[in-house]
Amino acid sequence: MKPGLQRLLKDLSRAVDALAYAHVGEFLPLRDMDAVLRGGKAEQPPCAHSIASPPQPRRRVALAAERALDIPTLRYAFDVCLRLDADLELFIGPDVAEVEERIEEVRQDRALNTRVVRLGESFIGDLARYAWTRSGLVFVVTAAEEGLAERILTPSATHPSVAGQVPVVVVSEGRDAA
Repeated sequence: MKPGLQRLLKDLSRAVDALAYAHVGEFLPLRDMDAVLRGGKAEQPPCAHSIASPPQPRRRVALAAERALDIPTLRYAFDVCLRLDADLELFIGPDVAEVEERIEEVRQDRALNTRVVRLGESFIGDLARYAWTRSGLVFVVTAAEEGLAERILTPSATHPSVAGQVPVVVVSEGRDAA
């Protein structure tokens, strides 16, 4: 091989090596960088720090109960959460009573992360904002008897539709249950 061509190949090899180690930047010691650029063997460049992917948020199911928390709807949401390995978040109105007792009645020594959030006067608006801003929400469950489903599904001037972001499951007792 001609000496000029040999020198060109060596220069190209150095350039490729420089590009390969460019992402390491200042973290590669000078002697190792010099060894690579001169054609010698350097140790594998150490990682400056390990880049971990951010933890994925846990999946959640939201149960919306503005006036009353009925057992069949709670049982449905609880069972779905256990099947999907999701957490249960209960969004309840200010007048809903006996929440903890009903949760314990349905729980029956089964492990499930639950969180109770009391919403105020703008129940639908707060629920819609939550659905629009939080990731990991699988769907929202509500009871058919409460009449909340129509208000959740219909957008207004004060709040967007919850169904525009996540599915809404309406639980009904009887033959036509969801």
